[in-house]
Amino acid sequence: MSKIKGFKTSIEKIGFHSVKEIEFTDRDKEIGFYEMKNFSIDRDRNLLIPYIKESLKINPKLKIWSCPWSPPYWMKTSDEMCGGGELIDTPENLRAYAKYLVKYIQAYKSEGIDICGFCVQNETDVVNVYPTSTMTAEMMQKFIRAYLIQS
Repeated sequence: MSKIKGFKTSIEKIGFHSVKEIEFTDRDKEIGFYEMKNFSIDRDRNLLIPYIKESLKINPKLKIWSCPWSPPYWMKTSDEMCGGGELIDTPENLRAYAKYLVKYIQAYKSEGIDICGFCVQNETDVVNVYPTSTMTAEMMQKFIRAYLIQS
């Protein structure tokens, strides 16, 4: 297999497939879902990771960075994956989202994939039919400084 010229960076989206696709209820939250006890990248292992690993075989210097399109829907004001909605601004929710992102990076590392960087939210002002979430600059700053860096 020949190397592909210019094949140096890959963007991997975080979100809507990194938590098991189950219905979340208030009961789930009460029994520890904020601790990410059900966190899984099983779907990624089947649908994404084999392609990333193959890409790394082609170019071992490939840099992978990730970007969430949307937090899990139960963390959003809209309670929906698609059509926007903001990250719910409560300490419990913001801590959980930070834990979610950290677990994602750790899970990929355990698969032999180093995430060299990521942004907190893709297309922060876009509302669309696919998974999206809006996030103001102030909210992003608060989340990063008070929650994500602490994780």
